[in-house]
Parts: sequence; structure tokens; C-alpha cells
Amino acid sequence: MVFTLLTAMLLLLTMTSCATKIDNNTADVDDNYKKVQKLCHSENGTGFTDFGDYLIWIDNFESADLESAVSYAQIVSNNTEGGLCTSCVKKNSNGEVLVGRNQDMEISQYPAYIITTSYGKYKTIGYRYLTGDLYTYEEFRNEGYKDKDFINLLAFSATDCMNSEGLFIQGNARESGPAFYNTGTNPGKTRARIDMISTLVAQNCATVEEAVSFIKNDLDIFSTPRKNEDGFTEISYLMGDAAGDYGIVEIAGNQIYYLPYQNGQANYYLNPVCNAIDEVGSGYGRLERVLEGLEKIETQEEMLHHMKKAMWRDMVLYADCTYIDDNGTIHFVDDKGNPILDWRSDIYISMVEEIWGSDELPLSGKSMRWMMAPENAETVVELCKDLFVKNGFKEKLLQYYDGNEKPLRDVGEIMTTGLQFSVNCKGKSVIIRFFEKEDSTYEFDVSRILK
Repeated sequence: MVFTLLTAMLLLLTMTSCATKIDNNTADVDDNYKKVQKLCHSENGTGFTDFGDYLIWIDNFESADLESAVSYAQIVSNNTEGGLCTSCVKKNSNGEVLVGRNQDMEISQYPAYIITTSYGKYKTIGYRYLTGDLYTYEEFRNEGYKDKDFINLLAFSATDCMNSEGLFIQGNARESGPAFYNTGTNPGKTRARIDMISTLVAQNCATVEEAVSFIKNDLDIFSTPRKNEDGFTEISYLMGDAAGDYGIVEIAGNQIYYLPYQNGQANYYLNPVCNAIDEVGSGYGRLERVLEGLEKIETQEEMLHHMKKAMWRDMVLYADCTYIDDNGTIHFVDDKGNPILDWRSDIYISMVEEIWGSDELPLSGKSMRWMMAPENAETVVELCKDLFVKNGFKEKLLQYYDGNEKPLRDVGEIMTTGLQFSVNCKGKSVIIRFFEKEDSTYEFDVSRILK
């Protein structure tokens, strides 16, 4: 159904009245969303709001076609890239499921999207930060919103969703290999890419129990190709609901594993069968850090602050020196000598990915287990230092967080914490911080947005 411009403007008023911009310098909540620059109207029936800061709100999908989205995604899939993320979950003393989430992505010229849908069984709001060779932020603002195929794809692209019932689902990447590749989990059922599952689950399920059943029985899930590689990206899902249930679904080798009441995930398999053969999983240190003190978290605001412990930004900015402990584990330390990074977690991100794939460098063709071996530590650490210090990556990050984004956006392909949020499933509330700017932090009253 095609919106008129008036309808789209009314939608904008509804959205801005349901989301509060968190500003430490003012208490004027009536001045929300000062950064809204324009409202556009696209022919496929979806208006969008440009918030600036590479953030776009797509509202409202009253219809979308999954089969067309899957077909179009197959055409552009090798032009997309993923990221590396951390999440944790707990139930507080009031029985509320609280979820914390960091999305570590490649900072580039591409936008983050907020996406709402109303054509499923339940209304949803979702989040997606796309990178790769799709529409840049400027391209989308100028012409991309007219691309019906791309807009239709966005309807299914959210990696993190909450629906009107309070069910929340978020996806974290898993490293892949032949043992994990999914050709199809349930032949004969609705064919869906693994990166579309969050939206489909939120549109169709009210509880974690329903979501697990839906993933196992109603979808034929297949893997997503990675850019410029022969491999595929796999995704696992952390879920929580308003009734107090939570758990993690892992999908590997056409098998679906449900792990109830797990307290978090990063970029490695928790299922022991999968983990035993996972050569390149990462995020062990990030997850360990975010689980420390998790039992003390009682509020959604505390959860948002808690996620700063595992920010990729902080781990990179202070990674100037290393040491190897008695067990042969390599640690990065801060300027006071306190460990901030362990080897099987985050050195891998960006640094090892780049040197691993280069024919000119000693790590070409080496496995993660080789890189973890103590006898190879010096070679790996020096190469990592070369990339992040001598080649100026760290300096570009410092400039980025000091307000000069251009050097980092121009080069892209440097991981940082691009999106960070906390969720209260029972309260149907999401607090979200985009690109680590305090003045780009918003609180969304999902109940009102999706009513």
C-alpha cells in the first residue's frame, strides 16, 4: 500500500513521540530528534527518516515479499560483509529479561537502519548496520530509497528485532567452514537465508519456545556467502521474551541446536560438538569480560553501561604492548599493565583477518590454532602491531572518536563498536547508542511504536 506524504509525516510524528533522545546536557524531551534532516516518500510504500550520523529509519512495511528478497539477496550477497559482536542476557530480581549487545562492525560510508514492519503476525522493530558495496549513506539518501528490490530486502534484513509481544532476538556471526555450512535445514519448508531469521522469528513468534519451534520446523535455512571469500557466514541467535525465558539457537551443518538459559554469546560456537572443530572462532575474551559482574545488573540502564566493558574501541585504542602468561596466552595490556585483551578473542578481529589473507605475509594459509600457539606468538604480535600502530589504524580511530570521522570512513575495514544497546523484554524497551556518540543515544518505547 503506497503511503501519501501526509501519512508518512504522521508516521514521523508517531515515531518521534515514542522515542526519547538521551541527552546528558538537557532534560527537554520535547526537543527529540533534532538531527532529523528530511522525510522522503518511496514508491514501494515505505517512508524513511534521515537522522543524520549515518542513521536511517525505514517505516513502515505493510507488505514485503520474502521470495523476492531471497532472490535479490543472492545477487548482491557477495557484496555484503559482516561484523563481530558480543551479547549477554540475564533475568533480574523482578523477573525481567535484560539483554546487552555490542555490534562491532567496519566503520565505513554505509548507514545503519531502523526498520519497522506490520504485515506479520506481530509488529516488529529491528536494527541493521549494512556494510559492503551496497548503497552508501549519501547514495541511499539521494537515490537508493527508490530501489524497490533493495527496500524490499531491507524488510527482512534486521539482525536484531523486538516485536509487540516483547520477544527479542539478535544474531551474532559464527566463523564458518565446511562443517558448518548450511545448504538447508528443513527441505520443503519456507526457504530463508540465515541473515533473515531475526525478522521472520519476530514477525511470527511471541515466546522463545515458539521461536525455537518455528526455526526448527517452519523454515529451510541456508548460509550467506561472504565477500571475496569462498566461505560462508553463519549466525547464531540469542532470544528472550516477556515471560522470562531466554536461550541461544545455533545453526550449523543443517542442524539446529538450542541451548536454554545461556548467559551470552560472541563469535564462536557454544555447542561442544561444533566448538571442538571451530578453527577460527573469536570473542572468548570479549564474552568473558561482559559476563564479569553480570549477576549484579538489575536495570536496563545498567546493562547499557555494562556493555562498555567489551567495547572493541577500548580494546584497540590501548593495545600498545603485550605479554605472554605462564600458560602461553598472549595478552594486550593498558598503560597501567592491566590486561584488556586476550589472544583467543580480539587480536583476531581486523588485525589477523588482514594479515591472514595476504600472500605477502607469513600468516598466509595458517589456521587460528597455529596463530594461538605460544611458539608463534612473537611473529603474530609484531604483525598485529605493524597493522594497528605503525600503519596508522589506531590514529584514525583516535581521530574518529575525537570527532573527525573522515579518515576512518574513507578507508573503512577497521572494526569498532558501531552500535550498542540494552533491552528489557518485559518492559518492551530498547536503549540504543549509535556509533559510540553520546548525543546519538535513544530510548525506544516499543509498546507505543508498535501499537
